[in-house]
Amino acid sequence: MQIADFEPTFGTEWAGDVVYGHAQLHGREHALLADLYFPAAQHRPAPLLVWLGAGAFSSGSHSHVGHRRLARWLTREGIALATPGCRLQAERDDLDPRTLDRLEA
Repeated sequence: MQIADFEPTFGTEWAGDVVYGHAQLHGREHALLADLYFPAAQHRPAPLLVWLGAGAFSSGSHSHVGHRRLARWLTREGIALATPGCRLQAERDDLDPRTLDRLEA
């Protein structure tokens, strides 16, 4: 994971396209990515907000410009932000059998 300055004035940092898992999508393995935004160094661990973007699992991006605006505000307040992506337009065959069991229950 490579970390870069996000807002150097405030000492905040950003790590983009961090792989946090893998899942099947249309019969192939797909990396699940997230962007992470960190506030300036503190004497205590920063609280973390995990932002799941809207899009009904059919559209959107973990690196949407609106997420960067939110990150700018949150990191100035000392709060870290994670914006994970998801599989878009996954089909039934892409789901784990345990997930299918839960959906059918």
